[in-house]
Amino acid sequence: MHEPSAPGDLPPSTKVPRSADDLLKGLRRVLADLMHSDALGRGDVEEALAHLTEVSAQVLRVGRASVWRFRNAKSELVCADLYELGADTHTSGAVLRARDTPRYFAALAEERSIAATDARKDPRTSEFRDAYLAPLGIGSMLDAPVFLQGKLVGVVCHEHLGQPRTWLPWEELVAGTFADFVGMVLGAAERNAQAAELERYKNELEARVTERTKRLGESEASVRRLFNAAPVGMVLARADDNTLLATNRRARALLGLSSSQAEPGQPLDVWCSPGDRERLSASLDSHGSAETFGVELRRADGSTFWADIAAQAMPFEGTPAMLYGIHDVTRQKESEEQLRELATTDSLTGTLNRRHFFEVAEEELERATRYGKSTAVFMLDADHFKSVNDRFGHVVGDRVLATMGMTIRGELRRFDLVGRYGGEEFVVLLPETTIQAAAVTAERIRTAVAERMVETEGHAVGMTISIGVVGRRTGESLADLIRRADEAVYAAKAEGRDRVVVR
Repeated sequence: MHEPSAPGDLPPSTKVPRSADDLLKGLRRVLADLMHSDALGRGDVEEALAHLTEVSAQVLRVGRASVWRFRNAKSELVCADLYELGADTHTSGAVLRARDTPRYFAALAEERSIAATDARKDPRTSEFRDAYLAPLGIGSMLDAPVFLQGKLVGVVCHEHLGQPRTWLPWEELVAGTFADFVGMVLGAAERNAQAAELERYKNELEARVTERTKRLGESEASVRRLFNAAPVGMVLARADDNTLLATNRRARALLGLSSSQAEPGQPLDVWCSPGDRERLSASLDSHGSAETFGVELRRADGSTFWADIAAQAMPFEGTPAMLYGIHDVTRQKESEEQLRELATTDSLTGTLNRRHFFEVAEEELERATRYGKSTAVFMLDADHFKSVNDRFGHVVGDRVLATMGMTIRGELRRFDLVGRYGGEEFVVLLPETTIQAAAVTAERIRTAVAERMVETEGHAVGMTISIGVVGRRTGESLADLIRRADEAVYAAKAEGRDRVVVR
């Protein structure tokens, strides 16, 4: 914990980074910590949100960070956790009502993020000015809605203390990423609750089945009512041939089963991979149960979705059976994929980040060595990029780099590798490509970049690049390849820029 400080003061660890790369490096580290936290695994919402608000306050350099959840048909927002960086304290329980701030509630429902540079004047947040923003010295707000299974369930709020602050594009991306993490926390808690609910229903079913030996008619009706009313998708199938014994309403909706398809005796054909069913059966044979078993399932109409399955082996009417609890986690999978992409991709340019480029490029060189394939590498460096930043500012400079990354990717094949090497430099690896073919590709990219303009505030900003192309020599390492390509770039610069030099 850090020492208390005056409102708006930030500890040394949260000083403004020199570049977007510095920010994203730190972000990837904290995201890894969050993803592997014990609280997320346990579904401990309170602890996970407290961790999240501390991290988001430090990463985005704000004095206050908080998470709010909707209740009462989205007419109220309740604070789940508010962290104040200067005082290093957590509070909760405050309530915002839609009738008091209707414009803010409407903006949450309509926009992916609310980036209010001057929160006291922005129409989406100005309703808080007199009672909240001015007394607390809040100048700017950056809020990102939280979604769970496609539904708006809350908001992550970042409040900057002091003068109005312009939010950078990647800061909005970071805020959205933290909101996705909150959705994952809530999803994890829901899955844990689902597993506990399944265990409770399983115990109820076993108790009822035992009682049926005494009073068959009365018990059977009670069990089926309990089974059908369960909020979790539940399927009971015969263990030997996987035919249906029973399904509840929630399971039929998840799997898209008609009444006839859900009849007892029908085959349970939901596994996208037969191996998943075999692995689940093996786990049940060995341990009698399986919890949070991740699989891809197929609906009756052929569409697919990702699910977590908790399963239990149990007898049913004298027949060995398996009871499945099914929970749709497609939305969480998408959020996890977004986090994985953030960890491997340079968010500004859409290319691979430097670390991940080197990982996959080394694998590609090993494959080329094994099969005796040609490989080419070229380096690209933006010409006079410093003058773009000096004249138009870093925001325009970032747009130029983003446009350049998009243009480069558009001229490459699906299996070619392109990464942001650093600053305004990019590196490209072309598998199974001769140096002559690589030179043609490099010239095509140079021309495409030169023809692309970035429009900003009445100015058209042009771009040119210098490219150095090399072909791999027998046994040459990736480091040596890149070094030679870099030397070729320097030669292109020396010859006047906006050209391709082949070495």
